[in-house]
Amino acid sequence: MMQAYVVAGIDGSPSSVAAAQYAAEWAERSGRDLHLVHGSRHGEPGDDVLRRVADCLTAQHPGLSIVCRAVPGAGSAVLVEESGAAELTVVGSRGGGSIPTAALGATATIVATHARGPVVIARPPAAMPGPDLPVLVGVDGSDHSVAALDFAFDIARRTGASVVAAHVWWTGRMASDADAQHRAETAGAVLDDALEPWRAKFPDVRLEEKLVSGANVAEDLVAESAHAGLAVVGTRGHGGFAGLLLGSVSLSVAQHAHCPVAIVR
Repeated sequence: MMQAYVVAGIDGSPSSVAAAQYAAEWAERSGRDLHLVHGSRHGEPGDDVLRRVADCLTAQHPGLSIVCRAVPGAGSAVLVEESGAAELTVVGSRGGGSIPTAALGATATIVATHARGPVVIARPPAAMPGPDLPVLVGVDGSDHSVAALDFAFDIARRTGASVVAAHVWWTGRMASDADAQHRAETAGAVLDDALEPWRAKFPDVRLEEKLVSGANVAEDLVAESAHAGLAVVGTRGHGGFAGLLLGSVSLSVAQHAHCPVAIVR
């Protein structure tokens, strides 16, 4: 991660304020600047909204460097563009114009799908991972989960959190005992092989390996997220179509997780 700042999208909604608070804590712990960005369409003023949020964050994090920027354009397009230069882009799960029953707002969905770097979708209460709130990462052995693992271990090292690496596997409804045992052993080998480089790279990060037997990967990861401070997923896993920018598992976890979700390319 070579970029020097964290970006949070601000539109004045409670969800965006939660995203800004989350981003501020992330930036402070990482020694980064925080950029608060407001996408302004049709000449809408954004300075007042940005300043109110910045003043609140300055009171909570007096040593944090905060830059406020009102940028012409729709919020989602602005954040996608910003994501190419930022270490991390943080967006609220729902904006001011979202349907109240929607699990994920349009801006969050667009940014998660098209961002050029890691994105965290924050939903209140958005507590950072730490000693009591582990980082959950989904592992399936694909290249996309490799990127997710690197991100998960790095933030765990920064925050003192442990990593829970979960691999979901399915025995099949008609599997014999011998077949089920073989699949369980195969699943364990996939998880063990995937984690080996990170055990060596991050020897001080506590690691829990978790094999979950289930038929729905997304639902099982969402259930596991109830005990985590951050859930980390790759953009696509095994079985994802090459043309898709965001896989169905990643999107489902982003929509329904009980904690903030990081989506990593």
